[in-house]
Amino acid sequence: MNIDLLVSASVITCGIIFMLLQSITLRKGKRILDYYAFFTVGLGWFIAGIMLNNYILYLSGAVSVAVAFFNREKWDLDPKKWRNLNSKEIKLFVLIAIITFLIFITGVIVYYMSMNGLL
Repeated sequence: MNIDLLVSASVITCGIIFMLLQSITLRKGKRILDYYAFFTVGLGWFIAGIMLNNYILYLSGAVSVAVAFFNREKWDLDPKKWRNLNSKEIKLFVLIAIITFLIFITGVIVYYMSMNGLL
């Protein structure tokens, strides 16, 4: 299996999950998109794309950075503190963190398996 394809698929999957969660919270009218976080994540994807020579990761990071940069007046530089979250929000954030960690670990395992010829 091609590593670039795997990385690209995982980035697209994370992006789709992010958009679904964002649309759910926007429907409730509670949150708006945090462009500062969008900028930070996009910058990480941009740098990772350059280091891995993965053009899909590079371009998705560049688009994320550009969208966030053009909306910089909406950057939330004083995010909601953890202690001010209600129990539903805390559970949602913990669930998102666990899913993200599992996706990351799966990616690392698949990478090492493909490097050792097990895939």
